Amino acid sequence: MAKMDGFTFDHRNRVVLSFDTGEAAPRVFIACLAEEREGDIPSPQLVVHDCGSVDEPLWRLAIVGQSKGNRPRAMKELFGLASMGWGEFKQFCRSIDGYTGEIPDIEQDLPAPRPTNYWNALILGAIDYSGEPDLRPHVMKVDDEDQSVPYSFPAMGRLGMIRELVTHSRTLVEGGKTRMSWWHRPGFMRDQSGKEGKLTVSAEHDEDWKDHYRQNVHEIQERITAEILADIQAEHGLVGPNCELHFEPGGSSHQATLARLDGIDLTFEHSGEMCERLYALTDWELAHVWQQVRCLDHDFDQNRLARAWSEKLNAIRAEQEMAFEAEMRPARAPGM
Repeated sequence: MAKMDGFTFDHRNRVVLSFDTGEAAPRVFIACLAEEREGDIPSPQLVVHDCGSVDEPLWRLAIVGQSKGNRPRAMKELFGLASMGWGEFKQFCRSIDGYTGEIPDIEQDLPAPRPTNYWNALILGAIDYSGEPDLRPHVMKVDDEDQSVPYSFPAMGRLGMIRELVTHSRTLVEGGKTRMSWWHRPGFMRDQSGKEGKLTVSAEHDEDWKDHYRQNVHEIQERITAEILADIQAEHGLVGPNCELHFEPGGSSHQATLARLDGIDLTFEHSGEMCERLYALTDWELAHVWQQVRCLDHDFDQNRLARAWSEKLNAIRAEQEMAFEAEMRPARAPGM
């Protein structure tokens, strides 16, 4: 579930409405079937957000609370909006009780709406870039077709690369800025048994292991995390002195962030600035950043890390069982 302006909704019940403006960017609204709101407003209900225009960039509610509690009607209205033109949408808004009356383009009865900020429209998926020329250099295309290369570099143009990068998960860093990020601590809560690996361990030591793990859990987690990160940096040829990864410590925020690549600063103020700076890169630089991020997506994949975690935990348990066995052997008498 996601939240927007206090409304909770399922992404499957979200529709991006795009209306032609006669300019490069369309006017964008987001419609969703809200399941609840912070407060006592009944749910479900149809909610429509105006994503603003270049003249008035503030997001605002266009429709709120239409068809409250009537799910079939709200669903019909939600998906009916997707097929409307601008004239039909204006008429629909004016005809319902849920319209807020706060959208200037509708109030002024404009024949075509003002465009939404271009980068916002791109991020929201309202810009069609399917006809872009492929930006990948030849060597990247060869790597994508090579079955021995574990990374994927599908055909992609400039705007496609920018959108993929700007919609990537990001983490707040110093100064309130953001960087693209990856959760670098594996899903260690999935396996604490130490049995999910190639080495055979004894069920006779299950209780001994549980006690040992509980008493040393922090040290074990730190050891495995350090080993996995070392493996990633050793195996991943692109992670080197020119790829500056920062590992943000503390609490639940075990994030790897990409700070710089070959001198390209990848710390950003906000999404709009990120789009502008990525767009200003040369074709080679943009493709290089996109390639690096796709490699790191693979390297920090949580399922992959979880498997690595289980293998290493299994090795630690096998090692510890040798210590258990040594402790259980009777001491030999002097002179024996």
